[in-house]
Amino acid sequence: MIKLGLKEFERRIFTNIFIALQLGAMFFLIISIVSSVSSRTELYLPIKDKLEGKGSYLSLSGSGSSDIATADDLMAKYSEIKEVLGITACAFLSDQSVKNEVLGYPDELIDMYEPRLKDGRWLDSKDHDVIYAVADESSGHKVGDRFTLSTYYYAPEDIKFENEIRLNIEFEVIGIADKDTKLFGLDRTFTEKDDFRNLYGTFEPSGDKDDTYSSEKVNRLYISQRQFERMTGGKLKAALTSTKYLVTFDDSISDEQYDKLCAQLALYGSQIPLHEFSKRSKLYVYDQIVQLLPILICIALLMVVSTVSISTLNTKMSLRTYAIYYTLGCTWKSSIAISFVNAILTTAAAVCVCVIAVSVMKIQGFLKNTVFDFGRTELAFCLIAFALYMLCSLISPLVCINNTSPKENLRANE
Repeated sequence: MIKLGLKEFERRIFTNIFIALQLGAMFFLIISIVSSVSSRTELYLPIKDKLEGKGSYLSLSGSGSSDIATADDLMAKYSEIKEVLGITACAFLSDQSVKNEVLGYPDELIDMYEPRLKDGRWLDSKDHDVIYAVADESSGHKVGDRFTLSTYYYAPEDIKFENEIRLNIEFEVIGIADKDTKLFGLDRTFTEKDDFRNLYGTFEPSGDKDDTYSSEKVNRLYISQRQFERMTGGKLKAALTSTKYLVTFDDSISDEQYDKLCAQLALYGSQIPLHEFSKRSKLYVYDQIVQLLPILICIALLMVVSTVSISTLNTKMSLRTYAIYYTLGCTWKSSIAISFVNAILTTAAAVCVCVIAVSVMKIQGFLKNTVFDFGRTELAFCLIAFALYMLCSLISPLVCINNTSPKENLRANE
């Protein structure tokens, strides 16, 4: 049946090429629209559950670690706080006296959101004999690089900060982030209209107005906070600072306790009640999806109509051939298998058309400023379209053949 399927594909090569072009265009449209939806939800979905319930979106103010409360400080001081989610930061010096800002991510953040890196892989929450790090592209580091950075701290009893204690830490680069990589906690600005997008930011080269060290070159490293504290024995824990937190309260607190706690947190910086922050975030996502909804409906209708029409057209044009096979001893079941093989080959050609078209557009730069991307979600929707086409390729011959006699099929397309 495979040989006969190949022969049928070659015999109707021009028709199959036209169908492959149509299917390839459909795959391209599916990938485009799914990419558009994913780009608007990929940053929201990881933190969606964190925005439910009572809490606060808190932007801290202060000039150093002594002025800014850590997550542990807030958790220890206020028993009504259930969780404080945010990153930490600590400055290191390399041998070349270049500033290195090491950003620590808690395990929950590491597992919750995996950014798209230029090279390598994202952090994990496992223990290792060296601190794994994701570096910025501008740092010049490559995946696999190992290096040592130094920092210092003061003993708790050294209230005059007279005896500096040096500490050398070894890092290994496992991933590279570029200027387009969205990372949690990099946005350090705050406005009353912030939503979930302001929880993420991209690395900007030194000189950016929001960069802490805007007057000099700064390299950033993204590491596991727990790994860092384990490797340093907790000695630098107090020196870690953050700028933004998602603070979640116990659901059981009363409205009076809620208002009081929000007033106390306001002493640490600016804040937005979590229900307002969540409402604004949902509004943005829903608004974006509503804008894409008409396109989504049109794509779905196009996919269904095209799939049914293509399958029916292929079957109608092959009825006479199937009847000849039947008179020569081939069963209707075998004829359907021939149609199935032909459909597989046509789909393979459609995939090639789509891949070639996308590759050419990427080389020419047509997709440079778009959100076109091919990931697991896009693959899943393409597989659904493929399954629908193959299903129609099986059903159409059954319907057409069962409604006509071999004699009528032999007279088809005369």
